[in-house]
Amino acid sequence: MKRNVAPGVTLITGRTFAGKTTLARELLLAPRESRRVLWYDVSMSEALDDLPSLDSPDAVRAFFSPTRRGRKVVPPAADAPRWVRTVRLPRLDLYRWCTELVPHMRGVTWVLDDAGRVLVDRLIELRAWECAVSGRHWGRKAGVELWVIAHRAMDLPARIRGQVVALHAFQQDEPADLRYLAERCGMAYCERVRGLAPYVAAHWPGG
Repeated sequence: MKRNVAPGVTLITGRTFAGKTTLARELLLAPRESRRVLWYDVSMSEALDDLPSLDSPDAVRAFFSPTRRGRKVVPPAADAPRWVRTVRLPRLDLYRWCTELVPHMRGVTWVLDDAGRVLVDRLIELRAWECAVSGRHWGRKAGVELWVIAHRAMDLPARIRGQVVALHAFQQDEPADLRYLAERCGMAYCERVRGLAPYVAAHWPGG
């Protein structure tokens, strides 16, 4: 699969239990989408419990490595045109190890759920930033597309926050987050987010 992706970050933000992960799942796994999705699920979200998971370094390695059947080398499962895998590892250093694979991926949507918990690691932050600014140039122009799910935009490192090109926000009232939304998306969007009903997200740009 040669799936071209644009640089930038798709951000989903809102309070706990607002519906962020469920919304991301609906958008990424819609029938019309043909995606490869690698989903860092550090919070073990119930909304993702029914999806196939990689819960150890060996499982991650096996998924992305070719296998040998007799004299024949079989491509890795990650070469399939469409798949989703959640990564559920017990320690942050294992997510760091897994992140070393990201620059070698082809046409993958990389989702950082509860991103504030993983972006504290400098290597993960660096790879995410590289993906955001130049994802199109990775993987023979197939690239890696970055989605970030966080409680607050201001929980994210500034260089990740600054690369947001699409945003889905649930109701917000924190002044710093509202200032960011106003500066990034305009005052009309900011005011709309401030007045949202529970479990409803406003999308930018448009919609």
